[in-house]
Amino acid sequence: MSKPRLDSFRHTSLSRGVGIALASVVAMGTYSGAALADCVQSGTTVTCDPGLLITNYVSNTATLMNVNSGTSIGVLPVLGGSAVTLGGTGGIALNNQGTIDPSLGGTLSLASSGVTLGNSASRTAQNITLNNQAGGVVRGVIGLGGLLGLGGQAVVIYNAQGTGPAAGNTTTVNNAGTIGMSLLGLGALADAPAIVTYGGAQTNVTNTGTITGRIGLGGSLTANAPNTFVNAGTINGSVYLGDTATGNTFTAVSGSSVTSNGSATVGVYGTDSNGNAVNVTVAAAGIVDGGAGSGNRLILQNTVAGSGSGTGGTATTIDANKYVRFQRLTVNSGTWNLQGAVAGLDTTINDGLATFNNASAFGTGTLTVNGGTIAASAANLALANNVSLNAGTRLTLGGTTGFTLNGVLSGQGGLTVSNSGVVRLGASNLFSGGVNLNGGGLLLDTAAA
Repeated sequence: MSKPRLDSFRHTSLSRGVGIALASVVAMGTYSGAALADCVQSGTTVTCDPGLLITNYVSNTATLMNVNSGTSIGVLPVLGGSAVTLGGTGGIALNNQGTIDPSLGGTLSLASSGVTLGNSASRTAQNITLNNQAGGVVRGVIGLGGLLGLGGQAVVIYNAQGTGPAAGNTTTVNNAGTIGMSLLGLGALADAPAIVTYGGAQTNVTNTGTITGRIGLGGSLTANAPNTFVNAGTINGSVYLGDTATGNTFTAVSGSSVTSNGSATVGVYGTDSNGNAVNVTVAAAGIVDGGAGSGNRLILQNTVAGSGSGTGGTATTIDANKYVRFQRLTVNSGTWNLQGAVAGLDTTINDGLATFNNASAFGTGTLTVNGGTIAASAANLALANNVSLNAGTRLTLGGTTGFTLNGVLSGQGGLTVSNSGVVRLGASNLFSGGVNLNGGGLLLDTAAA
């Protein structure tokens, strides 16, 4: 006799019966610590409150699901599957303030996902949104089968790029709570894939909470709509932004971090329940990878929304060995310690402070300036970049260690020298905004400097 499909469990009298049966097990202590939940669908909206225990919740018609605080949703023991599956078309939104965790039912022997959204063979227009709000928890459980198969991730989202009205589909993940992975429900697992998106739609992720595990985004197939990721929280794992032709964007907010040591770059492979092939790359733990496309941009700032201003916020290190395949760098605000050749091509500095320990920190192209400060953190550094000083702005040359600008400085903006050492200008420059010498010394290699 074949096993029943996991997605055959619906919120019907059957699933309620299963819930009641499991609730009796809770009373015997097998499900220690698991809260009860009651999910009710009215029209296309599902509301989950503390009540009966619901497992393997599935709806192919809901467009909105609200999991309220104090609610827990799990998975039937041994069988695995996904705690929540929303497979409808025309748009899906899941707002979670509760706990969606397969391990609530006890230690599992199979991989079990927390949330599965989309997974529809249809390419009708739809936007998919997961809001894991403050206090919300979404977990996946990796079983004994290993790390690389589809299934067991905390979040799995399928959203096709499609054609016609579906060409602008977007996937949005906002995490202000906790998203994580565990092995058999025991402890955090930073090396396991935690979030996987695929199908070709643009993906936008904002993390202000904590994510434990590796994040793999499928490349966006929508023209001029690359994937974006804003990290203002903690990622114990890695991020792969997807192979998007037009270039992805990763925004690091002051005080954020991407940490952990783990294995090398791998892939998540498989076929979902609708026959869609999954082939998503996940980076080595501790790495933020812009992806194989060109024009990937790394943005540094001290606020989540907007671009921020000034040098405020926690000083944060950006290591070129950990932030890889970013051709462009933008410093909007905050205080940043750049280690290595962070940008491959060019850099824009709008405000804030960027210290550098490598002559190639800003790439090989033009350094465009709308304000801000640069300072060397190692001796005898000479930047070869041409510098464009835009009208009405000044680039401050700060710090305590002298350095050299060998590229041509042009534009209507100016310089402010506040470095306590000696700054050297090596080219015949063309800028017209003048120089304010507020400290240290300025050495000119040519009369036209």
